[in-house]
Amino acid sequence: MKISILTHPLGANYGGILQAYALCSYLQKQGHEVVVLNRSPDMPLFMRIIKCIMIEVHHPRYNDSRYRHLVSFVKQHIPYTRPLYTSTQMTNFVQKNNVQVSIVGSDQVWRASFAMNYGFDYFLDFVPAGVKQLSYAASFGLGNWEYTEEQTHKIQQLVKKFDAISVREDEGITLCQKYLGVKVEQVLDPTLLLCAKDYASVTSPRIVPEDYVFVYWLGTVEEKQRVISEVQIEGKKLIDISLRGHEPLVSIEDWLSYIKYADHVVTDSFHGCVFSILFRKQFTICSNDSGGNGRLRSLFTILGIDFAARNINYEAVDESLVAQRRKSYSFLKQALQ
Repeated sequence: MKISILTHPLGANYGGILQAYALCSYLQKQGHEVVVLNRSPDMPLFMRIIKCIMIEVHHPRYNDSRYRHLVSFVKQHIPYTRPLYTSTQMTNFVQKNNVQVSIVGSDQVWRASFAMNYGFDYFLDFVPAGVKQLSYAASFGLGNWEYTEEQTHKIQQLVKKFDAISVREDEGITLCQKYLGVKVEQVLDPTLLLCAKDYASVTSPRIVPEDYVFVYWLGTVEEKQRVISEVQIEGKKLIDISLRGHEPLVSIEDWLSYIKYADHVVTDSFHGCVFSILFRKQFTICSNDSGGNGRLRSLFTILGIDFAARNINYEAVDESLVAQRRKSYSFLKQALQ
């Protein structure tokens, strides 16, 4: 089948890029032809032309060297369309390329403060009749309903056209039932559809020869220092990557390597936590309020991890992960029939 995926823009976000990579990889392994729709913010035609010219001449505004490694990964590993600036362009792309299935997800694609910047595209309003529609591991980001009454009514009509709906958190099940009146399933974040060995081809060899603690932080420097001070570093080298900094970001391949070979991981990132689990690492997690706490609690619940545990029993976690993968595979298989 030809499948289009609509997710968050693939920018300066390791987890956001890797969840798109993982879903594409899984679907391609099942024999499908996949493309990620590059939905870009609406802008007048003359502004689009100026933007294209600025990109071509490597203007600093569109050539931030801090993110060049992440941009390179997307270009190399994710089938990504040219920028699509309007709902009409999205519809035309799906029609002209004979797309048979459109998927929205994963990540916080249904968070109102994000989704409503694009009309109702993230509820697949642009998808023409005859194309199968589904969500995979869509997230509302927060546990409360943020849409207006008018928006809610419109969304109710749109999701009734979906052939199958799945969400990432149990909070999403509650919100869909209460406000949209639709049946949904809970599935794994796409990154967990793949096993650790599936990431081998995009993971750098060990970078740091000595023992080290890897810190991946999205929040404030003050909170990061507080958490690090409570971790037993024991003279180990500290490798610290923060999105709040200004230094060039390491590549996706190196980021995965830093987690894979770490002696301990400290993070406030959902996907930092996910890859610590995939690589069977002991980690210290500090919830990031801006991303919502429900996603961590929900993940830990389905995998049987005690949030306060100092040492994770990965034999038990792996058993739970196998069962949850089977459930997620089944959802996609049935939805794509």
